[in-house]
Amino acid sequence: MVAVGVNLHENSWPTVRYHLMEELRIYYNQYVVMFSTKECDDVQKRFDFFEDGFAPIENRMNMPERGFLIASRYNVILHTLTTLGSMTYVPLRSSPPPLYDHKFITLGYVNNSHYVNVILQGDYPMPTIATQWFRYIFECAVAWITLYIERINYYALLRSNRSNCNVEEVVLE
Repeated sequence: MVAVGVNLHENSWPTVRYHLMEELRIYYNQYVVMFSTKECDDVQKRFDFFEDGFAPIENRMNMPERGFLIASRYNVILHTLTTLGSMTYVPLRSSPPPLYDHKFITLGYVNNSHYVNVILQGDYPMPTIATQWFRYIFECAVAWITLYIERINYYALLRSNRSNCNVEEVVLE
């Protein structure tokens, strides 16, 4: 799914796993601060699967750790859609490219077992940004949210109108 989202062939999943392992290795200390050594080591073990066929459950994608790795490694905005709550992951260490060059990947979690690519069109409401992003971003990455604040707040408004769940609104100063 991620391979297709970054314009690679769907059979390029080993390349994606290698890239994400490399992202984790290079920025290991930053990710340890975000998630803990145990979590980072668990993610590393999950990535270490390069056999053909479906990955066993212990090697499948998990969030939020992989969401940050994907967004940061490929400089994309990643949305995950699940019944438990949808989330947006934004690069941690880069300034956004020009708007025409923004790339979005949307993954929907299905059958309680795997992710599939979802194509969203237009100015769709964007799920809430993962909370760790606000705490661990580099200064240059703040601009990502500026471009999408209205869509993020619209998503929060839609959620609040649908149920009595807590709504987070992002305010830029």
